[in-house]
Amino acid sequence: MGGTPLPSALFTVNPPPCQKRYSPVGCSPGGTKVRGQRSHFAQLGGNQRSQTPPPTIAGCLRGRRLHAKCFLIVKQFEGYDGAQELCRLRGGNLAMPADAAELATLRRYLHEAFQPFNWPAWVGIHDRRAEGLWLYESGQRVSFFDWYQDHLVSQPNGGARENCVSLSSDDGKWWDNDCTRRMYYICEYRL
Repeated sequence: MGGTPLPSALFTVNPPPCQKRYSPVGCSPGGTKVRGQRSHFAQLGGNQRSQTPPPTIAGCLRGRRLHAKCFLIVKQFEGYDGAQELCRLRGGNLAMPADAAELATLRRYLHEAFQPFNWPAWVGIHDRRAEGLWLYESGQRVSFFDWYQDHLVSQPNGGARENCVSLSSDDGKWWDNDCTRRMYYICEYRL
């Protein structure tokens, strides 16, 4: 039931036609640089400092697969909305752990990717519609929770200021954060 790396024969990596597509210098349809045009990524309001596009499903070679989903950590700092848009542009969404098995897979994957450090990563859960009504990015109501709690801090604790959920890489617990905070994120793709 645990997440396993995908076999390399499942996907091939096809580079984008223009290697500078995500830089401030635009590209023509033929793949040549065009000065004076904004890149596709810049037109979407993306981070101009980011020089590489987010991985596509082909990048799931390094991700984790469980059931009919592939989870892929993207080590690029983005706000919640930017992370969701970048996952969507590649055919997915921010990760939406639907059950304990998927959450356990994400927890192990995050821990392996970042140990011995603790980095938070966005997942597709928020309460923007109504405070305390936690929804997946798909609009479905979240049916289970795994909030961080200890004798000093109890999550969620941000009220109307913190409406988006991240997972901690040291223990996989949920934290509510300001949606504009820039952090790594986890995409989910249907296989």
